[in-house]
Amino acid sequence: MIQGSSSDLLGGKTVVLGVSGSVAAVDSVRIARDLRRHGAVVKPVASESALELVGEPTLEWGCGKPVTSTLTGGAEHVELSGEDLLLVAPATANTVAKMAHGVADGGLTAVAAAFPAEKIVVAPSMHLELYGSGAFRENLKTLRERGVRSIPPEVSESAAKLPPAQEITSYVKRQLRENDIPIRVVVTGGATAEPVDDIRIVTTRASGRTGVALAREAYERGADVTLVHGKGAEEPPRWVESIEVGTAEEMTDATVEALQGADVLISSAAISDHSMKPAEGKLPGDEPAELEMRPVEKLVDIAMERFPDLRVVAFKAESGVDDDELLQSAREKLDEGADLVVANDVSRDGAGFGSEGNEVMIVDGGSEKIRASKAEIAKLVLDRLEE
Repeated sequence: MIQGSSSDLLGGKTVVLGVSGSVAAVDSVRIARDLRRHGAVVKPVASESALELVGEPTLEWGCGKPVTSTLTGGAEHVELSGEDLLLVAPATANTVAKMAHGVADGGLTAVAAAFPAEKIVVAPSMHLELYGSGAFRENLKTLRERGVRSIPPEVSESAAKLPPAQEITSYVKRQLRENDIPIRVVVTGGATAEPVDDIRIVTTRASGRTGVALAREAYERGADVTLVHGKGAEEPPRWVESIEVGTAEEMTDATVEALQGADVLISSAAISDHSMKPAEGKLPGDEPAELEMRPVEKLVDIAMERFPDLRVVAFKAESGVDDDELLQSAREKLDEGADLVVANDVSRDGAGFGSEGNEVMIVDGGSEKIRASKAEIAKLVLDRLEE
């Protein structure tokens, strides 16, 4: 079954999916399916022009519910206006204009007119000429002033396009769960890189996937998130403030700056333990070279000293240790002041840098050993912060 197959984060929530007559209406099925994977009940409402682009049977299959396109004596617009959220995706310039001016000439626009503005999200999709027009911008501004929220489009090929279904689901999760963690969270992720000369660097194999998963999960739960990251294999979520850095010093400086007024630091980055003075130019490749490496002060230690009220989640990577040694390493970090430690042995199969999953030990008062995807581990870490 698709319902709740990925998570139950939207369990108990009902999303009314409004589909207007953009060619992007064909993507509405993917959006509906992804919302359902995270537990949401999805009720489709489509304009007549939308149903010319995506068939009613297809949309009903995607949502698992019958499609409303016209109103009957059952006053469907009144019933649907009591649901948790109206997501209009795609939202054409025509539909946005009707919503801004209270026009209720069809099933979709009547539902939009009846819905509380603060429970409406629109995802515009149209040619750039329409998206940038004064009329559309004024209509979108009117909706925002009433409390309607909008999802920024992806711009390519002279069009404002719907973001991927997963990004839209992420945005919906945040709107429906924004009071879960009403705090400021700073996440570090990825690898730092120390220059050896003008060409070479010393770095780690960290992909940055864990940091991205943590930032996304905190964002979806309503936190105000800043992600400080090195270059990695995965792009940060578009709606999360992100700061890209290079060296360990840059990461420390940027993180300390971001921690002003923050409540939580989740330090998952693989930060260099040593820095060095880079050689000028390029070191000769046919001669021996000596590198003078100097220890770098730990970011977590600096953060705990400067921000004594900060809650700190520290990640601890080891190699070639058994579970008892890994647990001992994590507890030492707890003794130094961390509130929660996530420790792993990167030498274990499927648990090292760059992998999709990990095997970790989550340690606070007790300890729990888990092998799971990095997204699932991020959920467990945020669950602990909510306790």
